[in-house]
Amino acid sequence: MQSNGHLSPRYPSVTHNVLHEHLFPIESAVNVKISCIESLEKFWCQTADNSDSLRLLNEDMQNHYASSHCQSLVESICVARHPDNGMWYRARIIADHHSPVIDVRFVDYGETRKVPMQDLRPIDPGFLQLNAQAFQCCLFSLKHPTNPAAATLSDAALAEFQKFVGSVASSNSEMKCIIKAVMPDSQGLSLHVVDVETPFESACTMLAQKCTQGEAHMHVPPLVTSDAYNYSTHNTEVGGKEKVWITYSESVNHFYCQLDRNSHLFDKVMENVKQLMSQPQCTDPPLGLNSVCFAKYTDNQWYRGQIIAMSPNLQVHFVDYGDTLAVNKSDICPCPVEASTARSVPVLAVPLGLFDVPADVPPEVNKWFADLAFGHYFTISVVAKDAKGKLIVELCDGSLNVNLKVREMIANVQQRKETGLVQLTDQQLSESSKQTFSVPREECQTQEHMNVSPLRKMTEQNKVHSSNGMCVGAEQEMTLQSMLHVSVPEGELGKTLDERKKTSRSSNVTQLNCPEGSVNICSYKKPNIFQNKTEEVYASCIVGPHYFWCQPANTEDLNTVSRLAQEVGQSEQRTMFPETLGPGSPCLALFASDKQWYRAQVIRKTGNTLFVLFIDYGNESEVDIKDVTSLPPSLFEMAPQAFLCSLDGFDDSKGTWDDSALDDFYNLLVDKPLNMTMFNMEDHLEIAVPQYKVKIEYGNMVVNKVMEKYWKWFATESAVSESPESKTLKGGHTESNVTKLNCPEGNMKTCSYKKANISQNKTEEVYASCIVGPHYFWCQPANTEDLNKVSRLAQEVGQSEQRMMFPETLGPGSPCLALFASDKQWYRALVIRKTGNSLFVLFIDYGNESEVDIKDVTSLPPSLFEMAPQAFLCSLDGFDESKGAWDDSAFDDFYNLLVDKPLNMIMFNMEDHLEIAVPQYTVKIECGNMVVNKVMEKYWKGFARENAVVESPESETSKGGQSESTVPQVNCSEGNMNICSYKKPNISQNKPEKVYASCIVGPHYFWCQPANTEDLNEVSRLAQEVGQSEQRMMFPETLGPGSPCLALFASDKQWYRAQVIRKNGNTLFVLFIDYGNESEVDIKDVTSLPPSLFEMAPQAFLCSLDGFDDSKGTWDDSALDDFYNLLVDKPLNMIMFNMEDHLEIAVPQYKVKIECGNIVVNKVMEKYWKWFATESAMAESSQSETLNGGQTESDVTQLNCPQGNMNICSYKKPTISQNKTEEVYASCIVGPHYFWCQPANTEDLNEVSRLAQEVGQSEQRMMFPETLGPGSPCLALFASDKQWYRAQVIRKTGNTLFVLFIDYGNESEVDIKDVTSLPPSLFEMAPQAFLCSLDGFDDSKGTWDDSALDDFYNLLVDIPLNMTMFNMEDHLEIAVPQYKVKIEYGNMVVNKVMEKYWKGFATENAMAESPESG
Repeated sequence: MQSNGHLSPRYPSVTHNVLHEHLFPIESAVNVKISCIESLEKFWCQTADNSDSLRLLNEDMQNHYASSHCQSLVESICVARHPDNGMWYRARIIADHHSPVIDVRFVDYGETRKVPMQDLRPIDPGFLQLNAQAFQCCLFSLKHPTNPAAATLSDAALAEFQKFVGSVASSNSEMKCIIKAVMPDSQGLSLHVVDVETPFESACTMLAQKCTQGEAHMHVPPLVTSDAYNYSTHNTEVGGKEKVWITYSESVNHFYCQLDRNSHLFDKVMENVKQLMSQPQCTDPPLGLNSVCFAKYTDNQWYRGQIIAMSPNLQVHFVDYGDTLAVNKSDICPCPVEASTARSVPVLAVPLGLFDVPADVPPEVNKWFADLAFGHYFTISVVAKDAKGKLIVELCDGSLNVNLKVREMIANVQQRKETGLVQLTDQQLSESSKQTFSVPREECQTQEHMNVSPLRKMTEQNKVHSSNGMCVGAEQEMTLQSMLHVSVPEGELGKTLDERKKTSRSSNVTQLNCPEGSVNICSYKKPNIFQNKTEEVYASCIVGPHYFWCQPANTEDLNTVSRLAQEVGQSEQRTMFPETLGPGSPCLALFASDKQWYRAQVIRKTGNTLFVLFIDYGNESEVDIKDVTSLPPSLFEMAPQAFLCSLDGFDDSKGTWDDSALDDFYNLLVDKPLNMTMFNMEDHLEIAVPQYKVKIEYGNMVVNKVMEKYWKWFATESAVSESPESKTLKGGHTESNVTKLNCPEGNMKTCSYKKANISQNKTEEVYASCIVGPHYFWCQPANTEDLNKVSRLAQEVGQSEQRMMFPETLGPGSPCLALFASDKQWYRALVIRKTGNSLFVLFIDYGNESEVDIKDVTSLPPSLFEMAPQAFLCSLDGFDESKGAWDDSAFDDFYNLLVDKPLNMIMFNMEDHLEIAVPQYTVKIECGNMVVNKVMEKYWKGFARENAVVESPESETSKGGQSESTVPQVNCSEGNMNICSYKKPNISQNKPEKVYASCIVGPHYFWCQPANTEDLNEVSRLAQEVGQSEQRMMFPETLGPGSPCLALFASDKQWYRAQVIRKNGNTLFVLFIDYGNESEVDIKDVTSLPPSLFEMAPQAFLCSLDGFDDSKGTWDDSALDDFYNLLVDKPLNMIMFNMEDHLEIAVPQYKVKIECGNIVVNKVMEKYWKWFATESAMAESSQSETLNGGQTESDVTQLNCPQGNMNICSYKKPTISQNKTEEVYASCIVGPHYFWCQPANTEDLNEVSRLAQEVGQSEQRMMFPETLGPGSPCLALFASDKQWYRAQVIRKTGNTLFVLFIDYGNESEVDIKDVTSLPPSLFEMAPQAFLCSLDGFDDSKGTWDDSALDDFYNLLVDIPLNMTMFNMEDHLEIAVPQYKVKIEYGNMVVNKVMEKYWKGFATENAMAESPESG
């Protein structure tokens, strides 16, 4: 850090935390206390009016930081402990001399002190709301009235002033500062030139009378001339970072910005200018060259300016923007002397230049940069300052480094010039930039300089006055402007500059349903439709009154979109991007029927086929991925030209449409000019677009009125109509393409069967129709009259020749009629999932499930919705799965108790099942005099001490509310700002800590708290204040797994910090992170956390006993009780040896040794540990051959590790050393970007193979289809050689698994009966194949030629190779590490050989660097 008082990069000047300082108008009087005197040139005053606020702030800070720990600082504003009194105060770091002691200024007092580094803390944003209370002053001099800052510095004068101040303080007299002037000091901070007065005396007058003549020779600080503005870089130092707003750009080497933290100053200046210009104007002093002035811009608003030319035209430089404009003499006014704020606030436009950019930049690049930058927010990193104060910066927008992009574009232009192409076309420049900026700017550009400014709104009048040449019309502008992302939105050009500054901070590009990982998703604008305003439209796609699309009658925009779409689609340079496409992605797609290109949005992706919505018409279609390309920015300009509608006045929850409605509605609308009035807008439940409730009129006919006769209100509840068919579509698209979109699992609108009519606490006579176990079985009423009727209707519909097929609309949750293969009968069903042409369905009148072919499914007529499902899902009451589990023998005995017996059932409670969209009833079952619930108690194994679960998170130690298998995974989803944002506990390795156990499940899972409860008490106090506040914030929509929150614990009605584990309707299951216990809470009893409650790390931390590896043994059942008794309510010593992230909940888990007095708990617990049996000898097995990529890139699918699966991704990682050469063979070769290698030494591979065959061929091998899911390790039979191999599940469809063979790298489909569980011995050795890609080739910068794959295969197959690993990253799609490697064969470096197949993208100036360079 610099020793001259300036900040180094370690402490950026200001980033997020901004502490505003006082700035007072000239001639104003301020009640003050003088808090610090350094000299008459520099002393500090506090505003007396805010003394109470400052006192309360200081009290809160003492409480907040009393037990805080030293943390790293990232900002110059902080909190520091005063070296004299030990109290905490707000401070600003002003210098660091590379020592443990830092120079800080206490901003509320002005005092500068040296403070040890360990006495600094980051400031909580809540402590920034009060302005800095001390402002810097200089005493006014009566002897130098033309230079009011000329105060004397003699010791005698200083002593007199200190005596004056002291006497005022001792007498409690009132003291005022009279502001004479405001100017910047040498650091750019505001300096107030003041006289200090009491009711009886003036300090300036007193010193003038008492001071000697020698004082006249003292140093006089420089004064800004009366007709000049103050210029400042606003304390922005080299190494600092700032958020800025670009106000004007002349070139990449000269442009201007305003600092975001100065926005309040800009508002003050504009307010002062407006106030002064509303008063009668004086023409004195006369205006001349360099005069400061107010000038009217072309928006008729006044701004601060300075005259820079008098002839031939009057030119004004707008000092807060950096722009220069010729103006009329009538549009300029002298800046009044009394313009205190307007004169004293330093110029707000800061000059910038890009770092490491040549001085000679092609004009088209300057223009691109200007279009990109102005009116937008960026982050600058200050690299240097030039002699005139210009900041030389790196400019970034998120991941976009503008400096790098500019250098690339300059190199492109130069390269093209060298090859004879003098100038880039707009399209070429757009392609080279590869940015996602979408909305073109409409401001005019001058031909000569191509300058851009937010001031630039040229009219015919100001064209005459422009000194920069004739303004180019909007229609002549380069299409390059279309790369911009909402600079000045349409309709803003008439706004004032300060208004535009504010509106430019937000964008009208709205987000729809943005899946993780897609950059371009949901970037279409929303249609511009106004409530209660009538629009002329045509219907473009008609499904029914509840779902139809309209287009504006004026097709000008539609024609433009269509023209642009054809140009892009037919271009030879159109961009393919299959990897990034996913649900919600915007794209351009070829419609098969007319071979035309249209804007679209992806609904779903299956292999190389996409199902898309054509957003300008409303119809849907399947397209091949090769017929899809990316959208250029110009096609984001206009909102979708079709908008989804439904007739107003018809609520789908209260009625349904008659079958005849659809045809008649179609005929009423098709090809007719319509008037549409929109009353309401809601997001459609199934597709990510808005849907508008509308009234439709045709001539004098109101369509809504006409359609009333087709509407059937439910009686109590009535049938829900079948999914309507589509009719012909406007715009050349066929009716078959309109489908119901992407029905997500759990969408209750999709599952439209009625709920069973079961009364609480009433006895029903039933039979069990499908029995899985006590936790999941289905019952039917003993009276089968309704069931027989449903069966009869189902056969009639299913056997009808007119039954309706609708495969496109089927998705999870869809009701349907399905043919059961075993008896060739038709039954009502509900789709669980769909894979290709196979559906997995639940037969809702029986409860069993089955796989059916899509041709054996048909739609349900309304009559089959009339009766509720005849089977209802049940579980035995009295057994909470979060508190125990069923013994394996329970299932057979439970089945025998129920099967084919008349039963009495009493329902006590109902909840929605978490996995299938049906209700599940908690019931008591009686069979004769036997209560089945009672009989089954002997099969129930409660988790340890379950009956002693704590009443309150803090009242006593909590006991096993869950086992390892029931602690669900916290899935931290992208985009949720609050997820997983608690700090990690500060626990040191190998250091003893005094703790108590707060929640005990067992030796493998228990929580501890520090014995010192000071922080815990503080957290509890803050939690109650927030929770009991009437202003606490509710945010149910944003809550999801991993969200931090404040939750009310039902037992003691107290509030505690928590983290959401899962959400079910209005119920949340949360982990109380300061105690470790879990509980269900109602969503109304949850609120958001203020920043202060993120300050302290969780006060409980998850532990397991060190020395016991779960992969090598297990705990005896008796261990849990004894372990609980060893720990509960006892002071413990804990030593942490290791930390790993817990596999299922997003918290760290610590391996610890626990001591209680002289007892080492780990030692005591050894007698309860049961090691797995040693592995016996196993038969030898043949090896697998090298596989030639039997799959393409698209075959490698993502491993979605579901919550709650204990075995997920639990293979060890291969032991591969960086920069060390290994001898290997390639075992599976897809291409240079994706191939698998095995060690040349196959000793471990042979051992794994031998063990695998013995386990696989054993008659006792264990089946576990229910627990298998993506990521599960398993043993699978490879169909080609009938051998068993270790594998990992990629996906599961019905009874088919798609697995990765982790010792070879190939993938295959296997039947679930050919899969078994892995014994612990097969987890001992890491996978024998490891995923590789050639080093030196970055997929984001190029791609492989098609011929590369075969040649690469031939280079590697069956050849001994030398591999050197340089880097490791987790693969984006499958949950394994991927290694960047160099491959050598003899003297041949494969990376070098493959360079000729690599095609760098257009923006890349050179091929990928040589692999050897790494």
